Amino acid sequence: MSRYQSLRSELLALFDTVTATAEATGAAHTAARLDAARRRLSEGRLTVAVCGEFKRGKSTLLNALLGEPGLLPTDTVLTTRLVTTVEYGVTEEIAVVLEVEEPEDEPAVAPEGPGGDGLSGDPGGRAEPRTVRRIISRSEIKDYVTEANNPHNARRALHLEIRTPNPRLEAGIRWVDTPGVGGMYEEHTAVALAFLPQADALLFVADATQPLTRHESDFIRTASDAAKVDDDTDAQIFVLTKTDLVGSYDQVLAALTDKVVKATGRPAGELTIVPVSAQARLDHLADGDTADWELSNFAALEAALWAALNRRRTKVLLGDALTALGSGTQALIDPVDAAIDSQRRATKAELGKLRDDYLVRQGRLEQLGKSNSLWRSELTAAMTTVRTDLRGQASAGLDQIWLTAYADYLYKKEYLKNPDALVRQISLDAAGLVATLNETAGREAARILGEFTLSSGLSLGSPRFTRLPDPPVPPVDVRTGVGQDERPHSLGRRVREVTVVAGAGGVVGAGTGAGVGALLGTLFLPGAGTAVGAQFGAWAGSIVGALFGAGVGHRHSADEAAKQEREAERGSLKETLTPLRKSQETHLRASVDALVAEMSTAVVTELESRITQERESVNASLARIRETYEAQEQDAEQRVQRLQNERVPLQRTLNRLQDIGAEAARPGADREDRDEHPGGGDGNGDAGEEAGS
Repeated sequence: MSRYQSLRSELLALFDTVTATAEATGAAHTAARLDAARRRLSEGRLTVAVCGEFKRGKSTLLNALLGEPGLLPTDTVLTTRLVTTVEYGVTEEIAVVLEVEEPEDEPAVAPEGPGGDGLSGDPGGRAEPRTVRRIISRSEIKDYVTEANNPHNARRALHLEIRTPNPRLEAGIRWVDTPGVGGMYEEHTAVALAFLPQADALLFVADATQPLTRHESDFIRTASDAAKVDDDTDAQIFVLTKTDLVGSYDQVLAALTDKVVKATGRPAGELTIVPVSAQARLDHLADGDTADWELSNFAALEAALWAALNRRRTKVLLGDALTALGSGTQALIDPVDAAIDSQRRATKAELGKLRDDYLVRQGRLEQLGKSNSLWRSELTAAMTTVRTDLRGQASAGLDQIWLTAYADYLYKKEYLKNPDALVRQISLDAAGLVATLNETAGREAARILGEFTLSSGLSLGSPRFTRLPDPPVPPVDVRTGVGQDERPHSLGRRVREVTVVAGAGGVVGAGTGAGVGALLGTLFLPGAGTAVGAQFGAWAGSIVGALFGAGVGHRHSADEAAKQEREAERGSLKETLTPLRKSQETHLRASVDALVAEMSTAVVTELESRITQERESVNASLARIRETYEAQEQDAEQRVQRLQNERVPLQRTLNRLQDIGAEAARPGADREDRDEHPGGGDGNGDAGEEAGS
């Protein structure tokens, strides 16, 4: 059994024990919190998003990892914007979530399971339309996820859910196949980025036959920020696919490593980058040829992948359980400590003082629990300030993005000649702004909770709320160039300019030619030669001057025409991009308001729950003090011993929780983690045996 499974099993057992104690002592709210946390740990999944550039082999790789050839379509040129999730189910069920405008004849089934965490409906987190969940077969998957069968997503599919009894999924890994970024439709990138905040780890797929593009490097950086995984090397895994199509991939792997180092800011030694051939693995599944298995290099991939995901799973899924168990156990210990303390008081005066202290705490908690309590208005004011600051930061950031677009990008030939690249860059800049806003929002929520902790003395958890989605990319017609009627420098004007400059050149040439001709005529034939030379020189000079002037005029006119045409193209692009900017402004403002409202609800819910739990604990303490008053005639030492016996298992639980926390954070546990493949397999590619669950 792996380290994660061992710690998880022990924590689940501790939940059972502590919850039973809470129920037996009447601590109903504490028992409810413990039960909710236990369910989260028991049902916990690690979500791994498979992402990368368009047509890099993500679906093929996922089929090979799952040992399910043909599960996801791989032979299509274009795919839709759908996010596809694959997770364990006792029986196979494949469903597509569809957006509908009018009620259908068939019964609508509300999304289940993953739909509760934001995967059903709009992945961007905006207000969801009415949806239906339609059960389909494997053969029908391509009818929804491929552009050929579902052009421009005419079926209005939002999300594909696959649950299957594959043993490689049984340990709780949920795989997410995101739309390929950088494809023909920019909305694919927006959909992928919008999903990433829900991911616990990223599997980035690169292609050995295609050098890593600048867009891919930018996406690695943006995706890591969006998913908030840049603080953990186990949360970022890179795979170089299609190695069977190149003779030697050493140089490609070195180049990929160098670019990933620059994109992530991590040294090469901390990165997990594995070269594989997913097709060779699929061939091995079909024919069992060990040569295909060796060529695939899947042994190295599975060893690195499962070890990293085990460590990541330990960090992500055990943290909340440790916090909930710790606070719940302490809430049960406090009344016992109060009883022991009161039993040891020598006089009733001391008991009275202790009771008064708890009454003060009780009164303070009662005040905190009232609907008109001061902290509620203070929280409202704080959240209003957060919303104003986020709005201002969003507006200023968006202004800077568009200032850069107008003052810099529009003057770069690569963007002026390729407006699609300009839209992509602006969208990536907006995604970076959203990542910054999300970080600010999270930091402000933590600050507000921290200030309440100091003022109230209550230890608080970290409530979760969704993150700002990236602005959508509405259809934008980004044609360059201007029509003939719009050209600022017309042909007639250019002819006039050439004529004027040519005429001026002729006049200057005639004067110069006359002077030169007169001088030469005087030298060869004084008197009559002077007049003849002047006349001939004027004629020749006017012709030469006119020709020279015409050339100069033509060049000047052509340069001016090109310059004005570029300015016209920039102006046309600015006008065309106006809907995109307005869409981003509207989206960010609405999203900031929705996020702050959700933050307020989450913070209030956590505060009210902790106040209720603390009041429950204080009331239990007062009840124990009253019991002490009534039992003072009894043998004090015997009562203390009974209380100590009651306290021992709770304290033992707290001590063990500290040990588990240290164990979960312990580095260098690769050996234990390699012993379990949460994706199944026996180390030689067979899916029939699961090495740990």
